Amino acid sequence: MSESSRVYALTITSRSGKKVNIITGADHDTITVYGDDDLRRRLAVAADNPDFKVTYRLIK
Repeated sequence: MSESSRVYALTITSRSGKKVNIITGADHDTITVYGDDDLRRRLAVAADNPDFKVTYRLIK
């Protein structure tokens, strides 16, 4: 499987309980990420926020 065809589930959770999902008001959210480049970009952005706990898993 090539890096660009991988699909991930990325979950971000607020350590302090702040809203992560502005629609539902939840303190966590899971999105589908397509490709390793997109995953790396999103992880880099999340790393700038110490309130975020980030996990991901390979779906496909």
